[in-house]
Amino acid sequence: MPFVSVVILSAKDSTTVAGTLTGEDGHFHLTEVEVGRHLLNIRFPGYKTLWLGPAMLGPRPPGVLVWETGTLRLESDITALEEAVVVEQATVMEMRVDRKVFYVGSDLTSRGGNTNDLLENIPSVAVDIDGNITLRGSAGVQILIDGRPSGLSGGAREAFLESLPASAVDRIELITNPSARFDPDGTAGILNIVLKKNRLEGISGQLQATYGSGDNHDANASLNYRNSMWSVSSNVGWNDQWMFMAGETDRIQQWSNDSTSESHVMRPGDSHRSSLTGSVRTEWRPQETWTLFAGINGNQGLRNSWDSTTTSEIWTGGALDGVTTEALRHELGDSDSRGGDVFLGFEKQWGERDHKWTFDIRKSVNIQTGENHFTDVSLSQNIPEVFTFNGQRADNQRWLYQTDVELPWGEQGKVEFGAKSTWNQDQTDFTYTEADSTELVGGIFQPWGLDTVNYAFFYDEQVHAGYITAGQTLGPIGMQVGLRAEQVFTSARLDGEGSLGAAPFDNDYFRLYPSLNLFMETNDEHTFSVSYSRRVNRPRGRQLNPYVDMSDPRNFRSGNPFLLPEFTNSYELNHQWQRGKTSLTTSLFFKDTRDVISRFTSSDSLTGVLTSNFQNLGRQHNEGLEMVVMVPFGTTGRLNWTASAFRVVNDGRTLDSPFSSAGFSTSSRLFASWTVGKSWKMQANGFLRGPSVTAQGRFHGMATLNVAASRDLPGEKWQITLQIKDVLNTRRWSYNTETTSFSQEVWRQRESRNAFITLQYKFGKMEERNRRGSRGGDSGGDSGGGDDFMFD
Repeated sequence: MPFVSVVILSAKDSTTVAGTLTGEDGHFHLTEVEVGRHLLNIRFPGYKTLWLGPAMLGPRPPGVLVWETGTLRLESDITALEEAVVVEQATVMEMRVDRKVFYVGSDLTSRGGNTNDLLENIPSVAVDIDGNITLRGSAGVQILIDGRPSGLSGGAREAFLESLPASAVDRIELITNPSARFDPDGTAGILNIVLKKNRLEGISGQLQATYGSGDNHDANASLNYRNSMWSVSSNVGWNDQWMFMAGETDRIQQWSNDSTSESHVMRPGDSHRSSLTGSVRTEWRPQETWTLFAGINGNQGLRNSWDSTTTSEIWTGGALDGVTTEALRHELGDSDSRGGDVFLGFEKQWGERDHKWTFDIRKSVNIQTGENHFTDVSLSQNIPEVFTFNGQRADNQRWLYQTDVELPWGEQGKVEFGAKSTWNQDQTDFTYTEADSTELVGGIFQPWGLDTVNYAFFYDEQVHAGYITAGQTLGPIGMQVGLRAEQVFTSARLDGEGSLGAAPFDNDYFRLYPSLNLFMETNDEHTFSVSYSRRVNRPRGRQLNPYVDMSDPRNFRSGNPFLLPEFTNSYELNHQWQRGKTSLTTSLFFKDTRDVISRFTSSDSLTGVLTSNFQNLGRQHNEGLEMVVMVPFGTTGRLNWTASAFRVVNDGRTLDSPFSSAGFSTSSRLFASWTVGKSWKMQANGFLRGPSVTAQGRFHGMATLNVAASRDLPGEKWQITLQIKDVLNTRRWSYNTETTSFSQEVWRQRESRNAFITLQYKFGKMEERNRRGSRGGDSGGDSGGGDDFMFD
């Protein structure tokens, strides 16, 4: 653990004799300490304070000249004990030099859910109705799994996170200003999802099953084995969901013949999702300094949907004055996805400290197929029905090679350097119906010359990078600087028939990404940090693919293969105050982003069709304040409150239709955990997202509340959990869009208020494995090397 406060106190009067902070590898070293009888105080926010000693330092017995403390282990301060009752806490935050860590293993309100449910409980993170993730209002978020890129993007990433069970996640790390060691992808920052791993010897496992209202079910099983040389961990999860959807749109639109139309659109529907995930990882430790690892992850899912869109419209003015139409569109969709990755590598350690070399290689594959059938019916005129369809298959392959080296720098510093290469290949094949021309008759578009068209979209991306970082501790101040260099080769190409044929587009570029982190602990209560990094958000997946989604006959969506990457300079100032179990963390942040990628909507005044695609916005500023308060709740509970306020300024003067927008937004989260009697553990969490500006309008905000209760059953191996999600049924998304040619109000909602019951069974007996390191000689106190479990 880096930057842990180590203070020597006089055993006589508790005055401070000397002090320092641990280096990035956790080591510390104090010299020229005055003679006397002393105590050692070890302190870090989020952990219980550790005391060692007293020990006599001096040249004559019983004194010693060297006090070897050995390996010290700190215990997380996340439990409260009363009458021998262990209280399971809500999500707990730990502040580190470059990140905030949220331990989500005890989050009852996400039990039986997926990883997206966990992300919704992380401060400053928002997950919208389509599974898109934003951080502090920005969409450029990179998702890592165990510190490595998941190899998934766009819809594939959303499907994977929805299929990954929450019970498989140990913690989530929020890194808003990553160092140069990390990929610069994600202008908003990084969310590192760390999966559970077995760190203790023996056999253990867990079975979990969830039954939910509305035919929402979940099951998960894990089995782990570990001895002194081998370890194997495995997990399999199944999820099956049925849900209804609803939405309405009210639109006012200008037409080229001086007519104005007012339309009301209703879109109810149902969907069914099912997924199966599995993973196996093994480690072999032939020597104390060598670790070889390998593993495989796999996932498979399917989705079926049934939608009906009813559009009622009336015209005023011009040639269409007084015309009214009503139309109905039926949509039947089927899709499935399957994918996974395989990886292997090694870790070599040598020397006394901070000598480490790692290498790993990973291959990821993901395949998605889907087909949609549409039937358009006019309810105002007796005209033939129109039948259309589209089908697609997306294949993604990703290779990753990475090596990293860590070396000591002085007594408490460290230097890291390494290289990484990734190669992404995407191919999407489409088959769909395309008309030579269309005419709006009776509220539906009558096609002329309807044909079946085939085309393929190819995207190739290579990223080759090298980096170096250096960190050093000088008294109470820690510092880390870094630089990353990247050469990127990208190529996009369309190959096919119809109106979508185009020439290839290549975009190669070289960039440098510096980073800086400063950390200072002024005393036992106050900690400060300052950070800077340069980030990039590369367009991928649906953002680049020019395929036109016509599932809504009046709203078409497509990508843009000519998008440029967006670059962000990010600055952040953090402060944490902690006294006992009460803490306050504040963060000031500022981000300046160029060539922002955003979705834009335009109107065709001849056909009335709205087309949405992605474009590069000129510039965006994002600045704000975030606060996290953690206090005890009663004698056995805990209360965590997070609030943030930020301002977003959009400058779109470089677009064909220039515009600018600016506005404030707020968000707040509240977690509470407590006990009822000696058996029941209770949790509640609420989320409020305030109104905010968008590129062409405004999001109106939303709120939700979840509650849960859990208790152990006789025998201590069984546990039951009851929970209700979205208790007040307020998880509804609504927004408006304003342009010179149209304005609209939209709301959408998925079935979100459900009740769940989860039954969990744990089996097996584990024992602590032997560790390297010695214990303190003459400390006379607890060195932390006894029966505590090892931290991951």
